[in-house]
Amino acid sequence: MQRENDAISAQLELTLSWPESDQASLLVAIEQFGLAHSLPETLRYRLGLIVDELVTNCIVHGACTGENQTLWVRILDRENELLLEIIDTGFPFDPTSHPLPRCPEGGEVLLGGVGLCLVRRLADWIKYTRRQDRNHLLISLNKAKQVTACSSKK
Repeated sequence: MQRENDAISAQLELTLSWPESDQASLLVAIEQFGLAHSLPETLRYRLGLIVDELVTNCIVHGACTGENQTLWVRILDRENELLLEIIDTGFPFDPTSHPLPRCPEGGEVLLGGVGLCLVRRLADWIKYTRRQDRNHLLISLNKAKQVTACSSKK
C-alpha cells in the first residue's frame, strides 16, 4: 500500500447525479484522463473495466438510480499506482467479503458474481468502509502489474 503523502501527478473527480444516464460519460472522461496523462493502454483498460463493473453494480444492485442517488468517482495518479475511490449512496455492500465464484470453463457461462471476481483480480488491493450511509471503496491499481489468466478454479 502506498503512503498517503506520495506525490499525486494528476487527479480526476466526477459526480454522477443520475448514475444510470451518466455512466457512459464517466467512462469517456476516464479514457480521456488516461490518454492525457499517458497511461498505458492496458492500465486504461483495467481502470475502465473496474469502474464500469462497480458503477453497474451500484446502479443495478445498490439502487443508485434517479436524481436522489449520487455516485462519486475519484482517480489519483501516483508514481507507482492509480488510486480509485468510488462512493455511493446505495444499499450497504462490501465487495471484498462477497464469495468469489469459480472461473468458467470451456464455454461455460456463469451468471452473477463474475464481475466482482474480475474486479478483485485486476485490482492490487481493495478496501471497503461504510460511513455516513455511504459505501466507500478505495482501490489500488499497481501500474506495473501484469494481469494473467484467471486461476481461481475450484
